[in-house]
Amino acid sequence: MRAYLTCAAALLAIAGSSLRAEPAAPKAEDPVLSCWKQIDDGYYSTTPRQIVAGLDALEARKDKADPGTYAYVRAYGLFRLASISSRKDQAQSRLEEADRLLAKPGRPELAAEFHALRSGIDGQLAGMGDMELTIRYGMASGTEAESALSQDRANGRALFAQAVAKANTPAEYGGSLEDGIQGLQDAVASFGRHPAAGIFAWGEADADAWLGILYLRQKDPQKAKAAFEAALKVRPDFYWVSDNLMMKMEGKPVHRKFPKGQPTD
Repeated sequence: MRAYLTCAAALLAIAGSSLRAEPAAPKAEDPVLSCWKQIDDGYYSTTPRQIVAGLDALEARKDKADPGTYAYVRAYGLFRLASISSRKDQAQSRLEEADRLLAKPGRPELAAEFHALRSGIDGQLAGMGDMELTIRYGMASGTEAESALSQDRANGRALFAQAVAKANTPAEYGGSLEDGIQGLQDAVASFGRHPAAGIFAWGEADADAWLGILYLRQKDPQKAKAAFEAALKVRPDFYWVSDNLMMKMEGKPVHRKFPKGQPTD
């Protein structure tokens, strides 16, 4: 189940600050960077057990890691594992734990990235419960995006989360397909101008993939194909795009959600 495909139901306002503060990414020798890479690769290749292995490795190195960095990477791993989970109950519990981990950013330089990731997590949670939870988490997702953008107006991950929520929010709550497309275009442009490093180097391929999805909603397969191809240029291993979205767009059968031989969770 791709939790992003569910609808958030709260209006996300665009942040007003133009400040940009570059977060300090972990150095190459940081004990958690390899764990993050394992998690990140596992998500894009849709390999749940690789994400789990990355989370296990992270736990083994917890005592050597900065607490804020540890919290961010664990929350990211849970977020990505939930995104490709086949069980809603497991996905929701993982997202709730990730949300709690990001409640306190710790080091000030991590604050914008904590808010950006939490916005995406809350956006997924908004689509997993009843109307009361949908509204609560939808509003929380908007607040987190605004907080991230107030500190880093060009944060591509915050722009991405905000745009997806706008596109998936019903019009009566202030959502708009057109605003979602514009927001994703802004996110893609920001990723190009301000490439992130280390544990924050994610989201660009996701923004391209979602732009393709929204173009399909506009009945524009040509633009959708270009967006999907852009996603695969960033992440050639993006299984969701290559073996799901592209195949559906071309009218081909999608045989399986997970690569052959992979468990469903």
